[in-house]
Amino acid sequence: MPTFSVTNLSSEQKTLPAESSLTATLTATIVDETAAPAPYCTPVSWTTTAGLIDTVSPGKDC
Repeated sequence: MPTFSVTNLSSEQKTLPAESSLTATLTATIVDETAAPAPYCTPVSWTTTAGLIDTVSPGKDC
């Protein structure tokens, strides 16, 4: 099984207030060990030590 890593992570929001119902969409660039893009619709799991990741949804066409 190939190993993937995140090479870029971006968001349209720089910060979100605590105790807020505001959300942000994160966009990640994920590549394999040869720096080739991960196949379209590759499942990704996220964790955090601050805040909450509520929903992870794939692209529209997955």
